[in-house]
Amino acid sequence: KIADAMWDYGCGFQANLSAEGVFLGNCFGWNSSFEWEFKTVEAFCPTTCQCGAAVASSSCPLPFGIACDRLENRFCLTLNGRHHCPGFTPFRHVTLFSKMATHDANIVDPLLLQIQAAHEETVRLLTGATDQLLFLPQRAGKTLWTSFFFFEVDERLNVTDIDDRITAANANISEVEANLTEQLQSLSLPVDVLAIAVSRVGYGNKAGKVHVPPI
Repeated sequence: KIADAMWDYGCGFQANLSAEGVFLGNCFGWNSSFEWEFKTVEAFCPTTCQCGAAVASSSCPLPFGIACDRLENRFCLTLNGRHHCPGFTPFRHVTLFSKMATHDANIVDPLLLQIQAAHEETVRLLTGATDQLLFLPQRAGKTLWTSFFFFEVDERLNVTDIDDRITAANANISEVEANLTEQLQSLSLPVDVLAIAVSRVGYGNKAGKVHVPPI
């Protein structure tokens, strides 16, 4: 029965069995009535078990020594079941700088997610990267900062490729802006009203500070 539940329900097998009146224990310990040496569930199901700093003494995985609920704060990308973090995976920290002609909240706010999506697609076009990117968009009034991390997760693209493409983008900002305009138009956004201009693509965040991973 237990094996069937594991097969059918994966990480939800304990909840399924509990609903049927079979209590095995919890993520971090087996029911004392069972005498077995199996690993507890958190080692295999960190998301279901809500692994994090609060249960760091358990068997929860600690990728690069980082608790699962701290990965986002450390600007880590999880891709295909693997974690990629600055300082452990080769990376670049970059920002696309742009500015709108309007900051009318009645116009911009309902469209902001689509505007950000257009910027992110423009970044994909100028870098050639897809799932290797982690985006951290910001906005203040008319100004938009599309910050992103590129991680060298495999042989498709490396950090040198990204450096070359950023250099090329800055040498032809008008082309980057044209690509952005095309992306905005593809989402049926009011291009003439927004009139978004791209100023540059630079390393680091909006202040030009490149993320340095903590030791």
